Amino acid sequence: MPNLTQERLTEIEARYKAATDGPWIMDAGGHINDKTETRNLANTNSYRDTNYLSNAAFIAHARQDLPDCLAEIKRLRADMAEIVIESGKVDIDNWPAQQHICQSIANKSLGRDINGKEPENE
Repeated sequence: MPNLTQERLTEIEARYKAATDGPWIMDAGGHINDKTETRNLANTNSYRDTNYLSNAAFIAHARQDLPDCLAEIKRLRADMAEIVIESGKVDIDNWPAQQHICQSIANKSLGRDINGKEPENE
């Protein structure tokens, strides 16, 4: 899988921002419409494509899924940067406390303990 560089993420974000505002709605015929259901954005119904309803659902949900995924990538990268900064402050005499800080940041980022347990509220 190719690395998602900041340049690539910026290109993806520009494409979704340029698209018609969402939410997009899929009708029973495989048409993708805007939120007012007055403007047809795409038609996936093809006599050759038996997956047209699945394709339509994917396209319709992409309008919201993509911004959500990009926001999660930004959040995780910010958390990773915070961990890197904290780990760079290594003081061998105080490592247990610094290790706890890094683990806390990772736990918050993952929404769970890095060992698979639910995070403790801090």
